Amino acid sequence: LNEIFPDFVDNQKPNVTIDHLLRHEGGLAAGLPLLDLESYEQYLNRILKAPLSYQPGTKMVYSDIAFIILGHALEKYYQQDLKVLSQKNVFTPLKMNSTFYGCPEEQKLNCVPTSQIIENHFRIHDPVAKQFSKNSLGHAGVFTTLHDLGLYGQFLLGKSVLDGRRLYSEAWHEKMTTILDGQIRGLGFDVLSPFSTAPRGNVFEAGTSYGHTGFTGTTLWIDPVSRNFYGFLSNRTYDEHLNNQKAFIIFRKNLATAIGEIVTKNIPN
Repeated sequence: LNEIFPDFVDNQKPNVTIDHLLRHEGGLAAGLPLLDLESYEQYLNRILKAPLSYQPGTKMVYSDIAFIILGHALEKYYQQDLKVLSQKNVFTPLKMNSTFYGCPEEQKLNCVPTSQIIENHFRIHDPVAKQFSKNSLGHAGVFTTLHDLGLYGQFLLGKSVLDGRRLYSEAWHEKMTTILDGQIRGLGFDVLSPFSTAPRGNVFEAGTSYGHTGFTGTTLWIDPVSRNFYGFLSNRTYDEHLNNQKAFIIFRKNLATAIGEIVTKNIPN
């Protein structure tokens, strides 16, 4: 990180690693509010220079900033836009042909409206990703379908292999999806953090099942033990006047529990 972002270095940040950021243990705040008329470049510069909130590796704080920095690090290293990199290295190889950053004009008939406001019918809800929608950010802004999410679920269940094609080594897959003593997140995926309780439900095993959720209610959860996964796409923020986050967490847990009961009832003890 220090080689890619010299400005990232201060008295503490030389200790921050890519591993820390992927596990949300990098000492960074959860987010950084936007300033009026701030450009994308100005925002990046500000989050790179922001002081750490805690000592890296001492706790987990889910941080959008961490994944914005990771996404930009990839762009600088490969000299390509994150939109291009994700398409070339993930979406196209997995034949996720309806997965994009934002909703492209030619896909508008296939995108579910995300707002009741007609002129913002297909908007991104995350405030930072929405403000800089012309750029691809590492933490938010991807549109997909249940079919494509299913392909990605099969890929993860196959230990990063789909239709005989491997994208990552099995060793890298293990780092992404399993934890060692004292850890609660894999590299990019949730395993045992407080956020995992609802999408795991009461049936899928704690510590072995893994996945991720999204702010608008999206969920992908993988259970290697029963060899099942489930995906759920929604937009709980469609009506932005509803304060439904707590109610949705309860719904998400009930949904995960019901799915777990169905798919595991025939699995021998």
